[in-house]
Amino acid sequence: MKWIRLIFLIQLGWVSISNAQTADTSLGTSTLREELKMIMTTLKETHPGMNVFGQQKEFVSNYHKVDSLLSLKDQISNIQYYRLVNEWLVNLQDGHFKFLPQHKNYPFYFNDTNVLPLIVRFDDKGQLIVANMENARYRGMILSCINGQKAEHFIPQLLKNMIVDGRSEAGAYSQLEQYFSAWYSDYIDNPNSFTVELTDAESGVVHLANLTGINYDKWKELDKKVGFLSTQQAHTIIHDSIAVLRIPGFSSDKKEMRKFFESAFTDFKELKIKHLLIDVRGNEGGYDRLGKDLYSYIALADFEYYKHIEIAFKKSSEFTYKQHVWVPKYLSLLKMFIKPNDKGTYYFTKHNNFGTHKPQKNGFKGNVWFLQDGLSFSATTEMLSRAKGDKRGQFAGTETGGSYKYDCSGTFVFLNLPTSKFTIGIPIGEYQMAVPDDDNPMGRGIMPDLKVLPTVNDIIENKDVVLEKVLKQIESKSLKVVDSR
Repeated sequence: MKWIRLIFLIQLGWVSISNAQTADTSLGTSTLREELKMIMTTLKETHPGMNVFGQQKEFVSNYHKVDSLLSLKDQISNIQYYRLVNEWLVNLQDGHFKFLPQHKNYPFYFNDTNVLPLIVRFDDKGQLIVANMENARYRGMILSCINGQKAEHFIPQLLKNMIVDGRSEAGAYSQLEQYFSAWYSDYIDNPNSFTVELTDAESGVVHLANLTGINYDKWKELDKKVGFLSTQQAHTIIHDSIAVLRIPGFSSDKKEMRKFFESAFTDFKELKIKHLLIDVRGNEGGYDRLGKDLYSYIALADFEYYKHIEIAFKKSSEFTYKQHVWVPKYLSLLKMFIKPNDKGTYYFTKHNNFGTHKPQKNGFKGNVWFLQDGLSFSATTEMLSRAKGDKRGQFAGTETGGSYKYDCSGTFVFLNLPTSKFTIGIPIGEYQMAVPDDDNPMGRGIMPDLKVLPTVNDIIENKDVVLEKVLKQIESKSLKVVDSR
């Protein structure tokens, strides 16, 4: 699978189920500096993509800065340590990488009982808009200040703590708005109450509101009422010539999903659909073979998918801190497929996505639009990379969260940190797609041809403005590169 859910970690027994971790536990910096060394050493031994985007020099430099800061103090709280190390680990530029305190509700690590009682979304001006909160009168207003700190200060601080692939801006913005209340608590402040300034988007009038924090369950209820994307796979006929294929994830039953693909594309052929909109917004990945399977239904010629899967090690017994590292037992059974390369690392040589693949007989030959966003990630971005490389369609929405051509994912090893009790999840495969360099900026997500961001009114009305814009483009028969703003 191309992503990892917390339930998987829990089943392994490697991340503890507990209440949110106490934020003010005092930790000795001498042992934390050893822990920091443990993280760096294990990353060098296990992570295959530490320089895939040219990021290694900055990553190492920032490691020394963190170590130097720790050396200046005798004690530090665990939340201060977490914030310090997380900001460094962001420089790894690996969206699959995990840095996890013990917790019950992801990612409410240090507080799940008294969090900001609102849901926010970014609008087309980069403003945080209240999409939902208990007092409906504030919906659609700009969140401009929290406890005396202006948005222009806390938004950049939060963005630089988002762990994303490469330098995907949309990936960072999408993660931030997805769990804003949690991230504010994790990286900014953990107050008992909130005084917020909410600015009317039309009049500019500022409203002051004193808010009481809510628990995770109440926050989740607020969150459920925001959004229009279906969580169920479906194919819908808009009218005689246009269809929408909604794929919210590649993580459902593989056999059933393949049946769904076969049924949907059979219908498209029988109905003589000319324009197909493949909606993978919010699709964070899943089984990587399903991404390749989907592409085979729109491919116009034979295609290659994976170029290689590179890994950094073959024997986990040689790890410096092996007593603190958990490695899946099945990995030892795959050693026969791990071969040395001329780079001093290894290639994993067995995967169904290697080789040349043929288009499906009942595949779609018409015009394709891909609807994507900053949460389109992992196996989803692999499929989109293949489409981008083949110029198979137009891309609408925002930049993807996953980077073009590269991702580090697959199997994970886990480093259990003995002092802080945090867990590091390290993906051990660097996947490179068999696609050209293209004109997509290195280290960025797949850039859209039609960039669409919601206005304040779109957010208030919960409107699917991306779908609307694409349908208008099809109706006008204009397939040129445009920006909606």
